[in-house]
Amino acid sequence: MDPNEAYCPKCDRPVHVTLTPAPGLSGGQANVPEGREVVCLDFHKECTDDKCPLFGVSGLVMGVRLARADMKPDAWETISGVCDGCGHTVEMGVLDDTYAYCPDCGTTNKWALIKLGDESGVAIMEKKWEKEGG
Repeated sequence: MDPNEAYCPKCDRPVHVTLTPAPGLSGGQANVPEGREVVCLDFHKECTDDKCPLFGVSGLVMGVRLARADMKPDAWETISGVCDGCGHTVEMGVLDDTYAYCPDCGTTNKWALIKLGDESGVAIMEKKWEKEGG
């Protein structure tokens, strides 16, 4: 990873940007992106509100790129739930108030928290798109 600095008009400060690692070969069985993608390393939850002014993609797409590249695993709040893509119970990275990313299979899940009577809650997940899609 070789980060560069760019000025972000939304954040009103310089941010670090880089390219995601080149996709690995997967035996020709899965669809992989054609090449590397630009990702902002200073992505934060408020970035999901609008399009990225630097690269013209939705904030959610930028968050998914960063999560998939696993360049800042500690950048995400997490929520435990059963991924609708792989069926594993995992700590998913919360991308925003609607979407969480499964680190096991790369599925982006739509999530909701159901509050229980004893102040606890249960997270439910619904597959939005798989790693190779959307």
